[in-house]
Amino acid sequence: MFSARARTEETSVAKREARSVVRGRRRDDEPVAAEADPISVPTLASPLSRRLGFALWIAALLALYGFLPRSLIAPGHEEVFFTLGVIGTWRYAWALVHFTRYLAYRFVSFPRHRHAADAAVEEALATRTLPRVFALVTSYRMEAQVTHKVYEALFREASAYGAPVTIVAAVTDTAEMRYITSLHARLADRSRVSLVLMRQAGTGKRDAMAEALRAIVRRRPRPDDVVLLMDGDTYVKRGTFHKAVGFFRTMPDLGALTTDNYAIVEGNDWVKEWYDLRLAHRHMTMSSLSLSRRLLVLTGRFSMFRASVATDPSFIDRLQNDAVDHWRHGNFRFLTGDDKSTWYWTLSHGYRMLYLPDLATGCFEKLPTPRFVEGTTRLMVRWFGNMLRSNGRAVALGPRRAGLFTWFCLLDQRISMWTALCGPSFALLSAVTRNPAYLVAYAVWVLCSRFFQGVALGALRGRVSPHFPFLLYYTQLYGALLKIHMSFRIDQQSWTRQGLSSARASLKQLFWTRYFTALAGATFLTLMAIASKALPSPTASAFRPIVGSIGGDGAP
Repeated sequence: MFSARARTEETSVAKREARSVVRGRRRDDEPVAAEADPISVPTLASPLSRRLGFALWIAALLALYGFLPRSLIAPGHEEVFFTLGVIGTWRYAWALVHFTRYLAYRFVSFPRHRHAADAAVEEALATRTLPRVFALVTSYRMEAQVTHKVYEALFREASAYGAPVTIVAAVTDTAEMRYITSLHARLADRSRVSLVLMRQAGTGKRDAMAEALRAIVRRRPRPDDVVLLMDGDTYVKRGTFHKAVGFFRTMPDLGALTTDNYAIVEGNDWVKEWYDLRLAHRHMTMSSLSLSRRLLVLTGRFSMFRASVATDPSFIDRLQNDAVDHWRHGNFRFLTGDDKSTWYWTLSHGYRMLYLPDLATGCFEKLPTPRFVEGTTRLMVRWFGNMLRSNGRAVALGPRRAGLFTWFCLLDQRISMWTALCGPSFALLSAVTRNPAYLVAYAVWVLCSRFFQGVALGALRGRVSPHFPFLLYYTQLYGALLKIHMSFRIDQQSWTRQGLSSARASLKQLFWTRYFTALAGATFLTLMAIASKALPSPTASAFRPIVGSIGGDGAP
């Protein structure tokens, strides 16, 4: 009797704590936020590094501006700036559209969604009708300290939730199983939090996730229960479940949602700021897309699905055996990009998606190699390859099924890799054929424009970093080159952590891949040279000798 009474009191306390989280309040006897969430902020560069960065940016701008000759604004040069202005207007107007939509979603549309979702959770707590949560966690040879922090936070969050939670952990070895089991016994409320351990077969993350989802299916979740897919290096903050599940009750057509991320980075200051900049840009773009209740990815870090979606046999099969037919590469399976497979299934089946900008999960991040360029290259090659492999089939859905704005964003993914190279191409060609000072003028433009872009993105995070202008340009220019490179090699895949990679291309495939890459690059440079007047523009008179040679009596 005593234990039953104690359990009842404990449940009541948990419900009161849940309500306080939903309402955004803290009780007097509740642990402080720092104790409940010891990892609650991103890892950023040091103050000294930021000061040196600002000094470097100002020094570079002043030095370049001093070498900028007045002759560049003289007559005869205006066509270069006009052409650059047209392309720049397209790119910056598109960025402005995303920023405007971000503001509309963040401060007009989403607050209404949040209010309705919180009210739904309050009602569900009162009537004991909260949906059950099934959390699928996949990890492969994670560091012990990361595993401890991830599962400690997850067990505490699951115990504070007002309904049963089942955690299915797909792990690597028996030692990890024993360690997670001990954490569950010590930290979780075992009357409400169940743990299912599954050992991965070593054939890839997709197989592990599919088997774990089938284990969830065997536990017969209700259609409106919630299935969480998360990585084993994701830190769940307190109150996450309560602040997320309400949207599934207020939006019957909602198939999945994802949250904001912040990076807990191991690396130098440039690595830390690169991750934070990437996540700030993601925050703006995902908010903009969510205004149309569609997204471009359901990140594997942390995404929640309606159980009727995640347990659908075709959903599980798509996740495990996703493949694409390509006119040149044939049919090949996806190794990476499970988040693109779940996203495509959800999008193609007509479900809506949502991004929660006020709810963030932590991600333990580390470059694959200590060297910045090599490490970021490996990550961007994987990310961009996943994007390009899914882009074509998503575009084929059409604007009606994919959503008009989302469909235009998918088209822009194909265009932006080329428009990002127009500026440096114009500057380089004009410097070679006209005046080397064009490179100086372009460098000044890059420093100024990327600074203001960095200010806009930094405003989303409440700070401005001097690293942002340099990192923005690096990601935009180098990232565009990597996208073009991968667009002709979408069959080539690798997963650094698990050591999986696609089969090597044959000599014939390698020849045609290099041929089409060179052809596309040469065509682009030719068009840029004509537009910048580095090459003469072809006219009708230039073709008259050719037309005359093949017409009439055949005389040359």
